[in-house]
Amino acid sequence: MLRCQDSENNAQFYRLRLKDLWFIMHNAQFIIDSSETQNIASLLVGFDLPLSKSVRARELVLDALSGFDVKIEEDNDDLFVLSRALYNSQFTIHNSQLSDKSDWSDESDNSQFSILNLRDSGTALRFMTAFCAVSEGEYVLTGSKRLCERPIKPLVDALCRMGAKIEYVDKEGFAPLRIKGGNLKGGKVSLDASLSSQFVSALMLIADKVEGGVDIEYEGDVASEAYIRLTEKVIERYRRGERRSEEKDWSSATVWYAAMAVLRTGRFLLEGLSLDSCQPDRAIVDVFEKLGVRTIGTEMGVIIEANCDIVDKLVVDCKNMPDAVMYIAVAACVLGVDFEIRGIETLRVKESDRIEVLITEMEKCGFEIIHNSQFIIHNLKTTMCDVQYVVQKPLIKTYNDHRVAMAMAVVGLVREIDIENPEVVSKSYPGFWEEIRKIKNRK
Repeated sequence: MLRCQDSENNAQFYRLRLKDLWFIMHNAQFIIDSSETQNIASLLVGFDLPLSKSVRARELVLDALSGFDVKIEEDNDDLFVLSRALYNSQFTIHNSQLSDKSDWSDESDNSQFSILNLRDSGTALRFMTAFCAVSEGEYVLTGSKRLCERPIKPLVDALCRMGAKIEYVDKEGFAPLRIKGGNLKGGKVSLDASLSSQFVSALMLIADKVEGGVDIEYEGDVASEAYIRLTEKVIERYRRGERRSEEKDWSSATVWYAAMAVLRTGRFLLEGLSLDSCQPDRAIVDVFEKLGVRTIGTEMGVIIEANCDIVDKLVVDCKNMPDAVMYIAVAACVLGVDFEIRGIETLRVKESDRIEVLITEMEKCGFEIIHNSQFIIHNLKTTMCDVQYVVQKPLIKTYNDHRVAMAMAVVGLVREIDIENPEVVSKSYPGFWEEIRKIKNRK
C-alpha cells in the first residue's frame, strides 16, 4: 500500500488520488515523502471532461416525454440548445413563460407556430423532429445555414408514414420543418438509416408515446449502429429509474488520446471516464493502443501513457465511431504512420464536410491525405521534421466545426499554427482551450 506524508497544501489532492498514484508506479510498493509525491504528480496531467453529450441528450428527451420539467443545461452548446428547445416545448411550457425569446418568433398574435432555433445542432434537429411530432402544439424547427443543409428526409418520411403532420418550409428534405404534433400509429416502420443512426434513435425515444409502439425495418445499411445500442442502454436504464447519468464523454476524450500519441511523454488522467462505458467511442482504446497509447482504468478515471509499440500501418473501420476519424488521422500523420480509415461515409454531412476539411487543412501542414468513396489513406511517411517549413504557421480554418478545431489543435502541440474561430469548441467542450494549456504549461 502506498503511504504518503502529505504537505499541508497538497494533502487533500494526493489523498484523493492515492490509488491512482499506486497504478502510476506500476504496482510497486513505496513509502514516500511529500517531495517525492510532488515528483510523481508532476508526471500526471488531469483533464476535466464534459458529460457525455450522447447519453445526456437521450436522457433529456426521455425526461420531457415522461412529463418531468427539463432544466436548461449549459455543459455545452448542443445540450443547451436541446434542453432549451424541450423546455420551451409543449410538454414544459407554462402559460407564456418562455426561455430566451430571442430565438422564438411566436410572440406576435398572428403566429400560431412556436419557432425553435436549433442553431448548429444536428442532434437537436433529429430528436426534436420526433419529439414535436408526438407533442401537442405546432412548431417550426430551424437553425443555422449548415443545419438546414443536413438531411432530415428519411426521418420525416418515417414519421409521416406513422401519421405525423410535417411540412418542409423551404427545400424538400431539409429544415426548416413545420410540425403539427398529435397521436401517431406505429407498428412496422421502414427507415433509411444510412445517413444517421439518430434517425433510428429518435424513433426509439418516442416509441412509448406511439400507439402500437415502433418496430423499425431498415432500408439498406445502418450508420453508426453502436449508437443505436447506446440508445437501447439509456432507455433500459431510464425505465429502471436511472434518469441521469454522470458519464463523462469518450468523444471528447479522444483528443487527449491523440495528444498523448504525438507527445509521447508523461501521463494523462481523464477524470471520471469509465472503461465500462457503452459509448461507441470507447473503442478508441484499441485503436490508439496501435498508435502507442496504453490505457489504465482506475477508480478516479482513465490514465493514458505512451508505450513503444506503434504499428507500421493502421487499418481501422470507424463506422461506429465517426467522430474519432479526424483525431486518429491527425495523430497517425504526425507519427508518420501509414493509415487506411474506413467507415467514413457520414462525415460528409457533419457540421462540415469533414473529409474535404481534413484533406485541405492537413495539406497546409504538409500532409497529403487521399480519399475515395470508401476510405481515406495516408502513405507518404511524412514527418513533422520534413514539413515544418512547407507553410510557416498556417492559418487553420474550422468551418464552424468543433472537432476540426480540436483535432488540428493536436498538430499545434508539435508545430506552430493559428486556429480561426477557436470558440467553436463550445459546441461540445467549452473548457477545451483551458484544458490544453495544462499540456503547454508542462512542456
